[in-house]
Amino acid sequence: MKQVKKVSSDLDIKRVAITCGITLAAVAFVLGAYCSLYGIGSGLVAILSTVWHGYGPSPFGVGAGVVWGLVHGGLIGALLAWVYNKLG
Repeated sequence: MKQVKKVSSDLDIKRVAITCGITLAAVAFVLGAYCSLYGIGSGLVAILSTVWHGYGPSPFGVGAGVVWGLVHGGLIGALLAWVYNKLG
């Protein structure tokens, strides 16, 4: 009889954290740039600036948003992957 290999469905926590961090940082960059250039999304930028200190529609504010996006996206991604691995 043939042995059947069990396939692991665990997520790599580090890779998920990096992916989520980069994705949220890119969203923060695009949103901040659009708000700075065209005024689009100013309401969402205002909401996020209450959580992300320094985030706003300026070059410095966009940079701060990218840093906060990397940190928060990474933490959220790591937490989600960890919970997925524990439940699965």
